Amino acid sequence: MRRLSILYKLFFSIFLVSALSLLIFGVLVFFNQKDALMQRTCAQLKSVNILKKNSVEKRLNDDEKFIGNFINKILTKGSRNETLTEKEFKRHKDFLRDFCQLYGHIDIQLTDQKGLILDSLYDVTKENLYTFSREFKVDDKKYNLKLISSTEYLEKLLFENTGMGNTGESYLVGLDRRMITKSRFSSKTPPYSILANTVSVINAFQNRTGTDLISDYRNQKVLSAFAPIFHENIKWAIISEIDESEAMEPVYKLRDILIGVSLLIIIAAFLVAIYLGRIIVGPIREVSGKMLDLSIGIIPSKILPPFFQNEESKMKMAQNKLIESFEKISSFASEIGSGNLEASFTPLGEKDELSTSLLNMRDQLKDYRNKEKLLRRQKALSLLEGQENERRRIAMDLHDGLGQWLTGIKLKIAVIDIPEGQRQELKEMVSETINETRRITNNLMPNSLVDFGLDSAVSNIVSNVEKDSDLTINYSYNSSNSASSIAFEISLTLFRIIQESLNNILKHAKATKVILKIDQGSDIINLLIQDDGIGLPASPKSGSGLGNMEERAKLIGGTFRITNANPGTVISVTIPLKLSENAE
Repeated sequence: MRRLSILYKLFFSIFLVSALSLLIFGVLVFFNQKDALMQRTCAQLKSVNILKKNSVEKRLNDDEKFIGNFINKILTKGSRNETLTEKEFKRHKDFLRDFCQLYGHIDIQLTDQKGLILDSLYDVTKENLYTFSREFKVDDKKYNLKLISSTEYLEKLLFENTGMGNTGESYLVGLDRRMITKSRFSSKTPPYSILANTVSVINAFQNRTGTDLISDYRNQKVLSAFAPIFHENIKWAIISEIDESEAMEPVYKLRDILIGVSLLIIIAAFLVAIYLGRIIVGPIREVSGKMLDLSIGIIPSKILPPFFQNEESKMKMAQNKLIESFEKISSFASEIGSGNLEASFTPLGEKDELSTSLLNMRDQLKDYRNKEKLLRRQKALSLLEGQENERRRIAMDLHDGLGQWLTGIKLKIAVIDIPEGQRQELKEMVSETINETRRITNNLMPNSLVDFGLDSAVSNIVSNVEKDSDLTINYSYNSSNSASSIAFEISLTLFRIIQESLNNILKHAKATKVILKIDQGSDIINLLIQDDGIGLPASPKSGSGLGNMEERAKLIGGTFRITNANPGTVISVTIPLKLSENAE
């Protein structure tokens, strides 16, 4: 889309707006009409379903009422010696046959309490039957009178498809999910061979009534109304349905009309977009060509006369100022992006929000950088302070704990009863252990640094190194008359750097002589450590502590530098005596 010309962008914009507007309008109209028609159809289906249900239930009630009246009539007729036996049943067969022919029943049977048929009107061999039975008792003997009916009469009630269209039907389904009445679409197929385990049937057997859009027993989308028929020993579901395609046919016709009208409107919008695009884009193309010439150093050959001042001419006159302004702003932004936050820039005007925003951004970046440096320094100082506090704690524990124990052991050795040679040997071992403990304690946190300052602490460590090794150290501490006092933080930093450097020289440098010089001025203090060893390797080991020394110096605003001296190595550290907040 970005590579398209303005003409095509304008054309596609008008075209897409028109098409989307028509699409949204058409979709809203279509679905609104579809919902309305579906609700109306569902209401009609529900009414039909209720009417069919009432008709079926009336038939069932009439059958039940007849059985009850017949039994009551026989039971109350004459004396109690006139019981309803096979003889009495045969005596009323003519009446019962007339009733069956009049109301479309198949048979009436008299059975005993075990279900054995005592007598009947006919020998029933038909299928699709349903039965009503009523138990009664005569002289302590139980009987059942069964009314056997065919579903044909119910099918006549349900096959009245007035208002159901070409695909509407109503049918009954039993608990086994098989149809009881015939299907409109499979009239020659026995209903019990058709399985109708649909959502509507399931809902009906859950004693629910309502409507839904489902797939029917033919796997066709239909609008379905459902209701239960629970009557004595009968549990049926009555379903009324119509195909969705037929019910929604008016909406689909409306959809086709909307599509046709939309296509005509889109074609008209297409033509209008082309016409407007040519009128609007022509001058813009001309100006873009001039700006392209300016971008490669070509001055436009044509200048509009003053009396022809309009938007197009103003655009041409503003292009030079626009290019110049953007060059300045871009250059300033590039300086900021490269990290030069000291770059200066003058806004192009009082309302130059872009330049003002860039200046504000530069100032905020400077502030953020300073805060980041301060935060990083404070974090590192906190870590170092934690290390020093831990060293101080360990040194105190060694002095107060282990030192006291060792002294006690030494005193105990003096009084225990052992050979004098062993006593002297043990005392010497304990003395050496005490001395080693003192040396470790002094390395962790020298008391001389706390009590007497940097010079004394460095002198002690130099003495210890010379005592324990073959290294000769030429140490000097020079202080001017105007020298300021040294903060403990600076003294501790220099002491740790000296301590780490001497350890590195002993471990790696193979040196014999070391020059250690401290010069304290009025505002800075310099440290120089030079040895005559083998110098720095091409790739210094990560465990040599150089990074820690450099980080310590930077944290208090100092500089750290290490170079090869050929032979040996030179370490120089410079630290301002006044701690700076801008230290890294």
